Amino acid sequence: MLWVQSCASFSEYYHYHHQLLLFPTEAQPHLDFLLPCLPLLRREILGQFSNLEKPFCILMDTFQDLEPEVVEYMSNICPIKTVGPLFMATYSSVHVLLRGDFLKTDHSIMDWLHSKEPSSVVYISFSSVWEEGESGAVVPARASSWSPLCGLLHDCGWNSSMEALSFGVPLVEFPQWGDQVTNASTW
Repeated sequence: MLWVQSCASFSEYYHYHHQLLLFPTEAQPHLDFLLPCLPLLRREILGQFSNLEKPFCILMDTFQDLEPEVVEYMSNICPIKTVGPLFMATYSSVHVLLRGDFLKTDHSIMDWLHSKEPSSVVYISFSSVWEEGESGAVVPARASSWSPLCGLLHDCGWNSSMEALSFGVPLVEFPQWGDQVTNASTW
């Protein structure tokens, strides 16, 4: 199994699926719960993991230094191998913007970014890609490596978090649902 969210998120789902702790229910929706190695959590979306079968090995898109306590803890429960950040395996030094039709490239946004001073742009993203106006240009999540970037305001999605942390980009977190809340509370 390849798990592409954080190890902390996997820990939540694992404990929920195996009923190792009391979690919020419809009868007690505001029940607080505390998982090993994680801060106090409230009302997480946990049904996403109800069909998990125990696999031979779980490959996590994370790395030991990012989540040392929870990786060590969960490694004692089930076989985990950290293999992240996975986006680095396919990372290209050439950034290309794709139009909405995915047939033509558009370099105008990249040209604008490269014209800016280093550490002078704050990138705002609430998903892995966003569409820019009428041109339909799609900006890749790999914004983290742009030299003008001085920070990232984002929804705490795991992929953009891994990219920003890997490139040393400061994060302003605005989690909305699912693993985003766990990701934000982990750091």
